[in-house]
Amino acid sequence: MQGTHMRERVKQFSALLMGATDRRFWLLTAVCVLLTLTGALIGALTPLSLKYLVDGFHDTHLPLSPFLLTALWVTGLWMSRVLVAIRTYFITVAEQAASKSLSQHAFDHVLRLPIRFHVERHTGAIGETMNRGLAGFQVIYQQLFASFAPLAFDLVAMCLVLGHLNQPVYVAYFLGSLVLYAVAYSVSTAQQVQVNRDFNAAVIESNATLTDGVMNGEAIKYFGAERVFSQRYERALGRRLNSWMAFIRSHTLNELITATVFGAFVAATTLYAARQVQSGHMSVGEFVLVQSYALQLVRPIEGVGLAIQSVFNAFTGLERLLAMLAHVPETLSPGFKPFRSKACELEFRNISFSYQADRPTLREVSFRVSSGKTLGIVGTSGSGKSSLVRLLARFYEPECGVILLDGVPISTIPLAELRSSIAIVPQDTVLFDDTIEFNVGLGVPDSTRAEIEQATRLAQLHEMVARLPQGFETPVGERGARLSGGERQRVALARAAMRRPCIFVFDEATSSLDSRTEKEILNNLRTLARRSTTLIIAHRLSTVVHADEIVVLEHGVVIERGTHAELLAKQGKYQELWFAQNTQVTAASA
Repeated sequence: MQGTHMRERVKQFSALLMGATDRRFWLLTAVCVLLTLTGALIGALTPLSLKYLVDGFHDTHLPLSPFLLTALWVTGLWMSRVLVAIRTYFITVAEQAASKSLSQHAFDHVLRLPIRFHVERHTGAIGETMNRGLAGFQVIYQQLFASFAPLAFDLVAMCLVLGHLNQPVYVAYFLGSLVLYAVAYSVSTAQQVQVNRDFNAAVIESNATLTDGVMNGEAIKYFGAERVFSQRYERALGRRLNSWMAFIRSHTLNELITATVFGAFVAATTLYAARQVQSGHMSVGEFVLVQSYALQLVRPIEGVGLAIQSVFNAFTGLERLLAMLAHVPETLSPGFKPFRSKACELEFRNISFSYQADRPTLREVSFRVSSGKTLGIVGTSGSGKSSLVRLLARFYEPECGVILLDGVPISTIPLAELRSSIAIVPQDTVLFDDTIEFNVGLGVPDSTRAEIEQATRLAQLHEMVARLPQGFETPVGERGARLSGGERQRVALARAAMRRPCIFVFDEATSSLDSRTEKEILNNLRTLARRSTTLIIAHRLSTVVHADEIVVLEHGVVIERGTHAELLAKQGKYQELWFAQNTQVTAASA
């Protein structure tokens, strides 16, 4: 069962390598094979010169002079070392080239994975999975050309030489030792696979805990939770240490077994060769040749045993990466026709959706927004407002119902075209550790400075940027930490304004702004979105009073709809929310 699993992983890894790497990698790999083959031939032929030199001490009929034989022997040893150094260089270059391609491939794949994949995992765990998977590839590739291929070529070349010298017994000895080492390592490796898998899981867990604590340091300090996270990290490190100790115990036992196999192999070949010399069936030079081959093979054989363990251990890290790459990314079925929205008319028709089967989030929600109109969506926390945005962007698919854009189901529109038609200012502003200019122009990579400045004016951000010494080149820090909450929100608004989309979606987009700035920005955005359809999702009802229609959600159901005046006149949930908020404002002002 374990063998079947490993073969499947090897097949997956081979397919990944073929698909992700380029011609340069395979050319470098071919050079590594050629160097390995050349090194094996030199390694097999070099001891022959030593054999003839030793035999020459008792025989005057040498094929070459002692000086030339010595020169050939020394040159062979030198060439073997030189070829190993050159091969190591090409192995490293090829491995780094492939690592670059695989890193890019994995990163692109992760970016295309559905949002559900990301919300169910720690950010640190995803990064650590990629790192350990790529490290696993590097180990496998290095061991292939540093251990497996050299031993295979060396063994074949030495067996050919021994066969030519009519010494088949030693061929059997060498092959027998290979079998003994294989048995010893297969037993220990089978035990180590699960141990190493547990260790990899513990490493990923501890690193994810570390990342979680570092990224949320501000929240930890607010609540004085340093001790809680310290203990959490200590427990993760404890599991990591226990897993490592189990691994090292297994590894030490394996070392003792292989040392015993080594002693038995050297003793058997040496005693047999000595008896052959005494009986006159072997010359002293052939004795030296056999011992040279034995010592020349033992270390690589032991190296291959360790390499097998390293490869198995590497696959435990690699299999997590392969499992992650097996997740289906956001792709479209072939045959989808290009789409270009014209009227920007949006309709949600009988939409039902839930994140968990036993907790419905939206139930048969229906509304329609005509071209150029503004719809406000309000309700208490947890009523399903933001879920409508995620469905519109196709982060999730509804369980039933359909969302239409200009009468076309959005499930039939290519994702790139659908999302290019929408600009969303989310409730939680996400900024990247780069400049203000980069963050504002994120959705329009070829934007000019003039376009960025215009967008910042609409978002009431330009004056603040102009006061900064570095202006638009000012770094915002990780997650925008160098900006205030209101400044981060204005950057997000400017980013949306840059796209000039068919549909604007503002999800609590001005919640961090004061009332005066909010009013100025909303006036600017209404001017910008005059020809666009607009959704405004708000908890603060003053944000949606100008909307052409307002929908009130409660527990995922539309309970009221109408204009601001109509909803107040109904004296329902909307009026209750309105008076509650205005009473709070009046009390706060007093």
